[in-house]
Amino acid sequence: CDKVICISDSVKQYWNKYINSKKLVTIYYGLSKERIDYFNNLNSRQNDDEFRFLFVGRLVPQKNIFNLLNSFRIALSILEKSPKKINISLTIIGDGFLKKKIINFIEINNLEKKIFIIGYKKDIRPFLRNTDCLIHVAKYEGLGMILLEAMASRKSIITSNTSAMKEIV
Repeated sequence: CDKVICISDSVKQYWNKYINSKKLVTIYYGLSKERIDYFNNLNSRQNDDEFRFLFVGRLVPQKNIFNLLNSFRIALSILEKSPKKINISLTIIGDGFLKKKIINFIEINNLEKKIFIIGYKKDIRPFLRNTDCLIHVAKYEGLGMILLEAMASRKSIITSNTSAMKEIV
């Protein structure tokens, strides 16, 4: 072939080990104008006494979900000792073979009132509308459409400083 299209420079760097670099070209995929317009017009949720985090992704080791869960558990224990009461919650949208282990982690740590597993949803816009911050801490990612969607909806994001996630940010 004359060219190989990579969806990020991170993917291009990976394939550079196997394919002549002159054939590799980065072309980012993104959101359609209609989707961006929709996200730009999402109403920010009303402030209440809870700060809501959101994770969207497959429940597989690559997404680093147990690092996120453990960090969230630690944050909750620190906030419990704070004189100022700050309520946080985490909603997890996605499915995968780690789902039962995640549910088990939540139950063992008595986090059922703070971490909610929704399962797979085709349309995540209602969840983005009702969140304050998206967390995406994957070990690696080809691009990460959820980050683009969150940024288009003017949501704060927390993400890993690796692979394509740092390109997006």
